[in-house]
Amino acid sequence: MKTGSIVFEHTSQKSVSLERIVQVTLEALKQGDFIAALDQFNDEFAFIDHALELEFSAKDRLTEFFAKRWRFFTEFERTDNIVVMGDDRIVSEWFAERLLYK
Repeated sequence: MKTGSIVFEHTSQKSVSLERIVQVTLEALKQGDFIAALDQFNDEFAFIDHALELEFSAKDRLTEFFAKRWRFFTEFERTDNIVVMGDDRIVSEWFAERLLYK
């Protein structure tokens, strides 16, 4: 199990539906569209991968992280178990499942 969190800093971002942000972000990540996923983030943010003990606050570094994970683990698909949303953060509990090939 892996857990990640995203912290939003600006009130303008908070006014947007968090549910929509989560939906767009997770779908974009699932499709490998990291630019669309990171477009949901403000310029000031914190993305924390607690399992790997990594924290990102720069979009270019987070894009690189997502791209490497996508490239090195192509046979796995991310599945979100629980998504918890608060005023200034989103926490996602997820796991990676090996894809079965035909």
